[in-house]
Amino acid sequence: MPLDLNRMTIRWTAIIQGCLVVTMAILSMACAFTQTEDVLPGTDGKVLAFGVIKVEQAGPYFRWDWTHVRFLDFVNVQTDHEIREYVDASEDAFVLRLLPGTYRLVRIQVSDGPYRAESYLDATFTVHAESVNYLGTWNFAIDSPRTQRMVKLNIESDQPDWETFQEKIPELRGLPLKIALPQPVSEQSRLFSVNPYPNVRYFKRR
Repeated sequence: MPLDLNRMTIRWTAIIQGCLVVTMAILSMACAFTQTEDVLPGTDGKVLAFGVIKVEQAGPYFRWDWTHVRFLDFVNVQTDHEIREYVDASEDAFVLRLLPGTYRLVRIQVSDGPYRAESYLDATFTVHAESVNYLGTWNFAIDSPRTQRMVKLNIESDQPDWETFQEKIPELRGLPLKIALPQPVSEQSRLFSVNPYPNVRYFKRR
């Protein structure tokens, strides 16, 4: 009986696609577990530090996507080790696992959909051992897109909803909360557009 090559090709394609779906599901579960583990205090000497982010758009805004903070760059003052923390646009907080010591916020990147801009800042804070460090509420006032675009950072020393935070992560119960407010609490800097630019002819600059 002659082989039906078309039918065999379709069958093997379906099997491979099924294996890929299962593999992707397993990887997604593993990534979710890893992210959860990264939030918890570990045995590596690192402690938890977190803060709240609020973004206010200053001036008229004509783009489809609202501005949000994409990542924060920190540097350990003692070791010069650099840390980049990506911020989830759907969340109003950021969480860090850091070794006790002094750190500086040195750069931020903001995003308006496919458009990105960066600014260099300088705010210093100290992370304390055997406690959870609260870095305050970081209020970013970001100018609407223009030639000279500015960002203003104002950090508030408020009291977080610590009980709600402990309910989300039960392993944090019993740990003291330490206020570690960065200094200075207010500063501003210019934003500069960075690549990659969207693939739009009228936007690209020469």
